Amino acid sequence: MVSDTDSKTRKPSRLLWRLYTSYAILIVVMGSAFGLLAREHFSDNPEAAGKIILLSCIVATVLALILGNLLQRKVSGQLEPLTQVAEAYSRGDFSQRAPLILDSETDRLACALNSLADDLQEQIGSLRAEHNRLRVILGGMKDGIVAIDNGERIVLINPIASRLLNIEHRSNRGREILEAIRSNKVNDLLLNTLRTQRPSESEFQMITPLGERTIVAYTSPLMDASQEVTGALAVFHDITEVRRLEMVRQDFVANVSHELKTPITAIRGLAETLEEDPSMASDTRVRFTRKITKQSHRLSLLVSDLLALARLEEHSGSDGFAPMDLRTVVQERITSLSRLETHQIQARVTSDLGKQPLLVLGEEEELRQAIGNLIDNALKYTPADGEVQVSTGITDDKVHIEVRDSGIGIGTEHLERIFERFYRVDKARSREVGGTGLGLSIVKHVCINHGGDITVKSEEGAGSVFRMQIPLIPSKKIHAAPQS
Repeated sequence: MVSDTDSKTRKPSRLLWRLYTSYAILIVVMGSAFGLLAREHFSDNPEAAGKIILLSCIVATVLALILGNLLQRKVSGQLEPLTQVAEAYSRGDFSQRAPLILDSETDRLACALNSLADDLQEQIGSLRAEHNRLRVILGGMKDGIVAIDNGERIVLINPIASRLLNIEHRSNRGREILEAIRSNKVNDLLLNTLRTQRPSESEFQMITPLGERTIVAYTSPLMDASQEVTGALAVFHDITEVRRLEMVRQDFVANVSHELKTPITAIRGLAETLEEDPSMASDTRVRFTRKITKQSHRLSLLVSDLLALARLEEHSGSDGFAPMDLRTVVQERITSLSRLETHQIQARVTSDLGKQPLLVLGEEEELRQAIGNLIDNALKYTPADGEVQVSTGITDDKVHIEVRDSGIGIGTEHLERIFERFYRVDKARSREVGGTGLGLSIVKHVCINHGGDITVKSEEGAGSVFRMQIPLIPSKKIHAAPQS
């Protein structure tokens, strides 16, 4: 292989030899012409003619050498900058430009090189911008993407796909998919698409670092401009949450139907019995009437809670919120719950803030219902002579309301679902103590709408602790609020 230095020195030498050859031919022609002239004019003196011819050849040779050297220097001087610029372009440096020399024969070549550099620089810039745009798009997608070539090697994989497939994102480009991806299902989908050259769709379960997920994979062949297959592309869409919500919706519809059907059936049966037996004993009629009233009340509560939950799900902003003291709401709810006397349960309200108000920005009726549901829930599942303790305080700029009971507690397996609509730990006991199965779900939605949260800690047989948190009003807003 010839080095760059050799090529630089060889190019001018070749040019010089070509010039010298041209001038040598010129010398021969001139010498021949002078020889003919000398013979014609000095035919009687051959010696003088020979000297003239020799002298002419020497002069022509010297002139040819001088002119050739000057011309070679001029041409080399003009070509050298162009050579350096061309070599810079070959290295990918398109910032260099060929100099333009007035009335130079190389100006057209310099203009062509500069125009080529401008075009290449623009195209490379566009390609880089497109590459960066594609990288940002792929990195920001919620779907996983994997592309392979005809050699079954990975040519593209985005971060979401790496997390779903539990593989290193940066180290898999160029690796065979059977080596990089450990999911047989994913490998089979890609390879089958590569072989059949047809798109496909598949839904499957997959164990990921995030747990078991439900994935829908869409695969299609990759083709070039001539419609030749060059690889395969797979898009992985995580529909775990969609399937979970579908199950929740189905459960909700089934539970609503069941919860509505039970009191309606009871009311209908009792009413028909009363209608068919006008001579029914007075005490029996009173008993039936009370049962109808009880079932009607249960139905009314259910419809009321369903409407409340629907309003909470629709209303997610802070419109209608106003400053309020949660301490007052807590005390009112405890006082208004008649279960305290009928169940003989001891209730205590404590606070670590003395008389300091717990000012929050919220909708008073929603917060009153949420706090009431927590206390009522604790009373339902606490036996007679038990204790329900309600404490308030401030933690990290949030008001916390903690309801602690000494009741039957909740098993660990139920804690994740305790705030779902109509979810009951013990269905038989839940119906015995009453309630709609929507109380804790309402509490959760109230907390979310107010920018707070609700947590629970419990052990079976050891009571439960529900902790509700709502953001405090910032001090600037308190001072800025108009005085009533």
